[in-house]
Amino acid sequence: MRWREIIATIADQFSNYATLRDQLLDGLNEARIELDEECSFVVAYTGDDHQEECGRCYVATYRLWEAALEASEKAYQRWLARAALRRAAERDA
Repeated sequence: MRWREIIATIADQFSNYATLRDQLLDGLNEARIELDEECSFVVAYTGDDHQEECGRCYVATYRLWEAALEASEKAYQRWLARAALRRAAERDA
């Protein structure tokens, strides 16, 4: 696997990204309902759930995914470093 695929797999399987994404979209949906007529997107899509078509929802979930990837990459790098140190210690023992 390539580095990016490994990091994405770690973020997908071992992070709380999905839970946070759902909470974020729920919060955005609640805010959308409260905005009612003030938001041009709400006016255009009243009554429907078009979160994926909303540019702000997309950016918010994208930023959240970026954060999940960054955290996963740091965790993987730490794991790799510890594994390398263990292997070096075992060789020297």
